[in-house]
Parts: sequence; C-alpha cells; structure tokens
Amino acid sequence: MPSTKNLAKQYEEQLGTKQLWFGTIFQTIDATRMGKMLVHIPEITGTDTSADALFNCHWTSPFAGATQLSSNPDKTSEGATQSSYGMWMRPPDPGTQVVVGLIMINAIIEPVILSCLFHNYRNFMVPGMPASDTGEGPNPSSEININNEVKSHNVKYTYKGGSADVKSAKRPRAKIADNLFYQGLGDDFVRGQSTSGARREDNSEVFGILTPGSRKDGDPTKRNPGHQFVMDDNDANNLIRLRTGQGMQLLLNDTHDIIYIVNKKGTGYVEIDGDGNIDVFGKSSINLRTMGDLNLRADQNVNIEAGQDINIKAANNAPHPYDQSRGLGGVVDDIDLAHMDPMFGPDFLKANNKGTVNIEGQNNVNVIGKNLKFTAMPSIMGIAEGTDGNIDFMSLGPFSIQSQNVIATALGRASGGAVLPGVMYLQSTGATSLRGATQVVINSALKLDLEGSLVDIATKVTPPTIVPVLKPGDYIKTRKKKMTLFGFDTQLMPVPIPIPGKPTKQTQGKTPTGLGKVTQPGMPGIPAWEGLATGGVKTILTRVPQPEPSRSKKDRPFRGQDD
Repeated sequence: MPSTKNLAKQYEEQLGTKQLWFGTIFQTIDATRMGKMLVHIPEITGTDTSADALFNCHWTSPFAGATQLSSNPDKTSEGATQSSYGMWMRPPDPGTQVVVGLIMINAIIEPVILSCLFHNYRNFMVPGMPASDTGEGPNPSSEININNEVKSHNVKYTYKGGSADVKSAKRPRAKIADNLFYQGLGDDFVRGQSTSGARREDNSEVFGILTPGSRKDGDPTKRNPGHQFVMDDNDANNLIRLRTGQGMQLLLNDTHDIIYIVNKKGTGYVEIDGDGNIDVFGKSSINLRTMGDLNLRADQNVNIEAGQDINIKAANNAPHPYDQSRGLGGVVDDIDLAHMDPMFGPDFLKANNKGTVNIEGQNNVNVIGKNLKFTAMPSIMGIAEGTDGNIDFMSLGPFSIQSQNVIATALGRASGGAVLPGVMYLQSTGATSLRGATQVVINSALKLDLEGSLVDIATKVTPPTIVPVLKPGDYIKTRKKKMTLFGFDTQLMPVPIPIPGKPTKQTQGKTPTGLGKVTQPGMPGIPAWEGLATGGVKTILTRVPQPEPSRSKKDRPFRGQDD
C-alpha cells in the first residue's frame, strides 16, 4: 500500500499549489471494505502509475454515520453496540474521473474523493435508461460506442399520446428491452419506454440514480442493466419510477394520472387510473385472505364470471376454538369429524356453529342453468342422529312448478337404528284439485281412504283452473369484448418470443390468433371460435383486464377493450 506521507514528501512542491485535484480511479479492490480506492493524479505524479505514485483515497458519502459509542462490552446485546446508517454508493469502476481533496489531518495529508465526473458524453443512460434509435425502432439503449464518430449524442422526443417519435444516433439495444417486450410495453412511453435521461434537453429536468448493474458471471467489466430510481420533472412525462434491472417496476405518473406496478415478465400487474379504476391482472391466480370479514360492495353491479366453475362454500371451520385471540389464524382441518370428537367435540360445536350461505335479492333472485340440483345433505353427525337434511320452500304468493314430468318420492330415512317410512302430505286451506288430461291413478299397496263429510263421484267435469305458462328467466346481459393474448400478431405463437420490430399482441376479435386446430405439421391451425368472426368474446363483464395495458390517449383500462 503506498504511503501518503512518502508521496507528500516526494511531491511537496506540487501539493503546495492547491488542495483539489482531478484524478482517475486506478484500482477499487479494498481489503478494509470501506470503499478506499487507488487514484492516479497526473498533475502531481505525471504519467507514473506505479503503486508508489497512487493515492489511497477515502470514499465519501453525502450522509453517513453511526450511533454513539457504548462502554458496554457485551458482544451479543444490540443495545451495547452501534447502529450504522447513511447512503452507500459503491465505488465507480476504474477509469472514472474523480475530484480528490487533499486534507491535512494531524500533519498527515489524507486524500478524500469528494465527487465523481461523468466521462465525456457518457451520461445518456442516466438515470432512466431512455429510448434511442437502435435500428429496430426505439428501445432502451446503452451508450454510443466511443470508437464511432457521430454528429450529436443528444436525443429528441416528439410525444404522441402514449407513444413518441425518437430521433437520435444509433445506439446498442439494452437487455432490459426484452423485459419490456414480454410485458407488452415495447412501444408504451407511459409505462414502459422511458425518456428520462440527462441528454433529453438543455439542463435536463430529470433527477435520479442508475446503478452499475450486476456483474455478468462475476466479471466487473461486463454488467447487466442496473436498477433505476427516477424523478422526472418534465411536463410531458412527470413521474417517479422505481425499476429493477430486469424490469420490475413501480410507476407514479402525474402526467397520465396512473399508478402502475408490474413484474418482470408482465404476467401480473396492478394499475390505478385517474378515473378511479383499479385493474389487477394475473396470469396464474389472484388470492385474497383475511382473518376478519371480507367486504365487497359496488354501488352499481357486481359481475362475477368464471371461464370454468364458480364455487362458493361457507366452511364453518374458523376460528379454531383453541386459537387464543385469533393470534395464530388457525382453522379446523375437518369440521365434521371435529364436531363428532368425543373429547373435544363440544368445544368445536360451540365455536363453529355457522356455515350458512345467504343470498338475498331486494327484488328478484334468478337462477338459470342447463340443470339445477338442490341437495340437503346432513353432516355425518346429522345422518347418525336423523337431523338436518331439510329443504324448505316458502312463498306468500303462488308456488308454481312447470316441467315435462313432475316426480315426487318420499323414500323414508334410517336413523338411530330405526327406519322411518316416507310420508307425503298435500294439504290446503281451500280446494285441492288433481287433474290428468288422460288418466289419474290413486293407488295404495295396503289401504286407500277417501274421507269427507260428503264424497261425490261425478261424471260431470268441472271446468279446469287455467294455469299460466311460465316463461324462462332473463339471462344475464352479455357483450362482446376483445381479448388480448400473450402471443404476437406476426408469429401466431402461443407465447411471446423477442423479435425485431414492434410486433403487437394477438387480440381475439381483432387479429388472427394462434387459437386454431393444427391439421398439418408446420402449418397454421384452422381458427375455431376464437372471436375474429364474431367480433370478440361473449362476457357479462363490463371491464376485462388484459395481459397488456392500453396505450390510448384516454388511458382506457386495457388494450383490446372497445374503442
């Protein structure tokens, strides 16, 4: 390690001229891990870059410190040691120019790095990795190759709603462009592409940080895209953006009035727009759980649609009776067996006595299906005790049944070792009429009683009561919606694969899709009921989240929605 004392003695004449110097980082390996760097200062040591001619400089931070020292020698007590805090920025790479201050402390000159300087014209990427011409259209870009001569290192953006025209010299396409492609944001200048760079305008109004990026295979000279923290005061795209090197993002955009969160592959995102629409998309599942109540209310309509089944169950398995104050969030694993447990059953019966599904309509309740099945099945305990298993229909007006055939059977029931016969009652406070257009059969295997103060067997037929024909209930109103897929127009592939240009997502009801039956290997499938001929997919939903957000001027909820 070079001695600052020896350097001060050797270059005493030069050091006496000033205290601030420009230097170039030569080496950043530091055994103390305090960020110290060896710096070459040509104005002092000339061209000599030997170990004895380099300054071992301290690395500084705008804010750093630690709590006060304690006299407690305990090695394990948190209160006995110090807590460090502050901002840590990793030292720049070798070759970076820095400002070095030579400060005299106790008669010893201590070299301190006070700040860093950008390489000449090497600030385009900072801080938001903005778009540039890459030969494949606008994409996040790296710096222009220093070995190439260009007329200008600047870039000009012309905004057009959620997109922008980009004029610049060609730059290499950055790897993060692939992530924007997967997210469907490749030409979205609201949520995906960025203009937040230092070379956008004179005295660029962007503030932020771009990290160097992770090392590729441990090589510090080759790096992946870095993380971004951007605060952009430009009126055309006023925003705060936090984005990882692989594209995970939190965006707060004042200009377009949206909050947007997305994962790196675009398989899940959340967006809140200025109209108060909250859109959530997940390629897999969306899961909610609360240990209290889950309350959902819409002042207009609640529309629930499943591509397959809708399952609703009141499980009656929470809380667990031995979960004190609900601190564990435990649930009963099998409530039927728990109720029957000879030792613990009374506790479970007391704690878990719910399990009711309530459906109420202030006006009508309509249930429509190809087949309807109502089953009242008791629990194991109910079967053994002969309880439950009831279906009650109550109507204060007419109770009408219309069917091809009406079949009613009272089978009886086994309970407590005894068999109870099935009994059928038909009773009214007024007249009771049984009519058959061709025949009425009343039969009993044992005894048939006709009871009444007067029994008439007449051949004169009384006029039948006219029963109105029932009409089917109204189906839920549907509409056609265009559904965006994960494949792209130019490929008819089921999954996205990065390709040059600006391919757009396949949209059911708008573009050809890969939803077809393949009859010949290597040939596109024959489209079948995928929406192009019918104008979209039939749905009861008024708003359908898609894999790709909208880029329209009005920031409509999602691309593929009605225009």
